[in-house]
Amino acid sequence: MDNNFSKIKVIAWDIDNTLYKRSITLEKEIMSVRNRWLANKINISIIQAGRLIDCEYLKTRNYAKALCYLAKISNESHQKIFAHINKKNHLRKDLRLMRLFKTLKTYRHFINSNSNKKHCLDALEALGLKSITFINLTRLYLKKCFILPSSLPNSIYIGDHEEYDILPAKKLGIKTIIVWKRSPYADYYCRSIYEVGRLLS
Repeated sequence: MDNNFSKIKVIAWDIDNTLYKRSITLEKEIMSVRNRWLANKINISIIQAGRLIDCEYLKTRNYAKALCYLAKISNESHQKIFAHINKKNHLRKDLRLMRLFKTLKTYRHFINSNSNKKHCLDALEALGLKSITFINLTRLYLKKCFILPSSLPNSIYIGDHEEYDILPAKKLGIKTIIVWKRSPYADYYCRSIYEVGRLLS
C-alpha cells in the first residue's frame, strides 16, 4: 500500500456516476421526468421545458442546478421530483464492483448522496452490494461540506465530479480520488472505479 494511504480508515463514496455509469434508459427516464415536471410547473410545453433546461445547463453544466434555478426550488425539493424512479429497473449486479469491495472490506464505508436513503439502498442492492456494510447511510452532504464521523486525516473521498465531490472534500483537507475523468484538484485519479482497489490495497 502507498504510504499516503496507510492511515486511511474511512472511505466516503459518491454513488451516481461513480459506483456506476448511468445507462441510456435511466438517463432518458430522468430527462422525461424532468421535462414533464417543469412543463407542468410553469405551464409550458414539454418541448419548451426541455429547451429551457438545456439552455440553462450550458451555463451551469449541471442539470440539477438548471432545474432548481428555473423552477426556483431547493435541491431537496429537486430530489423529490425523481423519488418514484426505481433504479433497480436500470442497474444490474456488477461482479467487478463486488470484487472491489471485497478487497476493501477492512475499511469503514460511508455514502455521500443527495438521494434519499431508499434510493441509495436500492442502487446498492441492484449493484450486488447489499451485503456490504455502509455505516450511516444518510445524507452526508450539507451546504457543500462533508460530515464524516471520524477524524478527517483518516478519510478519503471517491467521486466523479470536481465541483460537488472533489473540491468540498479538499476544502476540509480530505484526500480525494476522482474516477472516470481527470481533475487538477484531486489527489489521485483512476480511469475507472475498478482501479481504486489497486490504489488502496
